[in-house]
Amino acid sequence: MAVSGNIQGKRVAGRRGTPARRVRGFGVVLLVLIASTVMFALPAFLILVVAAIPPLVAYYIDRDSEKYAAVAVGALSFASALPYLLELWFDGFTIRQAVLTLSDPFTWLVIYGAAAAGWALYFLLPVAAHSYLKMVSDLRLATLRKECEELAEEWGSAVDAPADGE
Repeated sequence: MAVSGNIQGKRVAGRRGTPARRVRGFGVVLLVLIASTVMFALPAFLILVVAAIPPLVAYYIDRDSEKYAAVAVGALSFASALPYLLELWFDGFTIRQAVLTLSDPFTWLVIYGAAAAGWALYFLLPVAAHSYLKMVSDLRLATLRKECEELAEEWGSAVDAPADGE
């Protein structure tokens, strides 16, 4: 069995490469995006930097490997920055306009308030999902017990008795 390009006979990694190589590739793409945004859209970059702080903090403090906190916080933080980006686009795409937008405390309140709502979603949705699933399973259990009682009434106590192996 010939393994191409592998001297030690170990299995060659798939087409996508190792996780470290994928992260490095993502970092290069991210760096190119940031550099192009700074060069061609500096006013938008200024607003996006303010909106990017909460998801970055969430990314670094979240211990989960999937980083769901950063996703929830980032989605709401960037979504709340979108109206300000559109306002910047239509009112004059200048650095002065971006600084004026960022000098308004209400802008910061909206962006960071949305990030706080992302944290609330991150913490409260699992609790709500657990409560809902517990309620549904309790309802299903009650339905099954009622059906079991009806079967026991119809067929006698032999249906209610446990099987020999239990």
